Amino acid sequence: MLDSFGDILRKGEVSDHDLRDLAERVAELNSVRLSNHDIELEVRVDRSPVATLAPSKFPLGLVLGAVTNLIDNSVYWLSSRWPENAEQGSRRLLIAVDADSYEGPALIIADNGPGFADGLEDATEPFFTRRPDGIGVGLYYVNLIMHTIGGSLRMVDTDLFPLGDEYDGAALALVFPRG
Repeated sequence: MLDSFGDILRKGEVSDHDLRDLAERVAELNSVRLSNHDIELEVRVDRSPVATLAPSKFPLGLVLGAVTNLIDNSVYWLSSRWPENAEQGSRRLLIAVDADSYEGPALIIADNGPGFADGLEDATEPFFTRRPDGIGVGLYYVNLIMHTIGGSLRMVDTDLFPLGDEYDGAALALVFPRG
């Protein structure tokens, strides 16, 4: 399994990235897949002239791998909560950028699946999973990547970043170091 993710696992070059560009790129890369699973995607990115967001330094490949893992989890759990015959628009995924709520800029991934049955500390332990066919390394991997680049993986505090009633499932923030 690790061989197939070789390019992602290599740390790669650290360079400046705008999280708004990252959010839009992730949305574009996953749009067909999400459409095939009847998942409505919302991207919240503030590009207004007053919205300033300093670039973050990170290896793009590693972070794309982490975000892809979170989206994979959402696809699975959304299908678990909302079966094939669910009303169109039932499955929802949010990708957002938050510049103000954490100690650094954050990429938010939220859905309206069943949410977490466990705390993030348990969910990020290696080989811990609630997914029947899972091996329990996905969230561990995401957490490891974020710590490797000096950031953190956090559950979204909806008092700081309101998601809206339509996103009542899992909600995670990838918090990046400033500058």
